[in-house]
Amino acid sequence: MSPPTESETHPGAPPAWTVERFSELVGRIYECALTPGLWPAALTEACTGVGAQAGWIAMHQPRLVRSSYPVEVGTDPAWQKRLAEEFVGLSPFMGIVHHVRVGEVWSVADVIDYDQFREGRFYREWSEPQGIDDTIMGVLTKTPDAFTWLGVCLPMRATATHKTLVRQLLPHIERTLRISEILEFRAAQSADLLAAVSTLPTGIVLVDSALAVRGANPAAERLMAETGALSVRNGRLVAARGEAGERLSEALAACAGSRLDAAGVSVLFPGAEGRTDLMVQLAPLPRPHANPGGEAVAALFLSAPSEPNVAPTEAFVRRYGLTPSETRVLLAMLDGQTPRGIAEATGVSLPTIRTHLSHLYAKTDTARQADLVGLFARSVG
Repeated sequence: MSPPTESETHPGAPPAWTVERFSELVGRIYECALTPGLWPAALTEACTGVGAQAGWIAMHQPRLVRSSYPVEVGTDPAWQKRLAEEFVGLSPFMGIVHHVRVGEVWSVADVIDYDQFREGRFYREWSEPQGIDDTIMGVLTKTPDAFTWLGVCLPMRATATHKTLVRQLLPHIERTLRISEILEFRAAQSADLLAAVSTLPTGIVLVDSALAVRGANPAAERLMAETGALSVRNGRLVAARGEAGERLSEALAACAGSRLDAAGVSVLFPGAEGRTDLMVQLAPLPRPHANPGGEAVAALFLSAPSEPNVAPTEAFVRRYGLTPSETRVLLAMLDGQTPRGIAEATGVSLPTIRTHLSHLYAKTDTARQADLVGLFARSVG
């Protein structure tokens, strides 16, 4: 098959976003792992391709109700300051962290009725004055204490095409962020590096172009032994046979050949009888020169999907089967807001808020706000 031409478009992309342009953008994203100063240019190009007027890579800490924006383009500093100080608690995405998974893409209409959103303070006082009609959130990473996401602000309501484009960018940005962490580790003092990596709950394995293992932390060794999906034989990484093993081997070969566009994958190794599943996320480690000669070319992140790793609030949400709307009402109540105050802030009618509240009481077997708050405190304490 011949290589794609300039006239061939990437699936789901606008006509101007060709395979070549998309591949170049992906390459620029991976270059940001080595040169973080390239992030604004790469993110600007990504926003242009999606049709967004602004965008950011942000981190949110739910327990502190605080967000930070390490990389942002097209934003106004004054409006971003107001977002952090006045409006972050009114965001339609507040509380959604307890429902999302890495790789998922959400727009406002996925969380709240879009017409109700336009009646709320967040839209009327922060979003609309800037010409922002919708925002798409793509989840990049998630831990019990924080999560990071790619946000793009649109001058129109998000469509399925907008969300598809964001979804196509997510794995490349997510892998680049992970690569950056590894490179920061490598630049640290060796003793600090060993201590930090050794305590991580996620397994990490570094391999060179010959698949020789350059390092593995204790978590990786434990997961390989428990699952049997990966092993080290004569110093080289060996994957179990089957479709998952073939996919991982092909991606490792791409890393060795510096073909970064085909190098990053996520592979699930189903557990054999009596064994645990193993999720392997492969991140290429770009090198400034060919034939790295024994240097690591890829990092493998190992985890067991069945192992719990959720924040206390998320555990509460899952235990009682709360919806995103019910979660928003719960968090607002924990912040001391009344049903009327929640309705006025979100643009949702008071009867609707009361309906969500009655569902909360029914699901948690409580009868009043004080009981619900007390149950939550006992559950997450």
